[in-house]
Amino acid sequence: MRALLVAWLTVLWLVLWRDASVANVVSGVAIALVVLLVFPPRQVTGDHALRPVKLLVFIGYFAWKLVVSNLIVAREIVTPRDHVR
Repeated sequence: MRALLVAWLTVLWLVLWRDASVANVVSGVAIALVVLLVFPPRQVTGDHALRPVKLLVFIGYFAWKLVVSNLIVAREIVTPRDHVR
């Protein structure tokens, strides 16, 4: 399992660098090992419950904030003054 996580993190590292050189692979493996040492993966116990009402509330809140932030960005682009603080 840990080997798969190291491989996955190394692949992500290579994608971010957009280059599969030896130095990037070695540094990606080193970074992946450090990340897994500092943040060890937790064991999944299976006692997680899905709360549909809470999920819908969160989705609604997220959608509302997404619309508001897009309107703020649109206003910032359209108007000549700087309104963002």
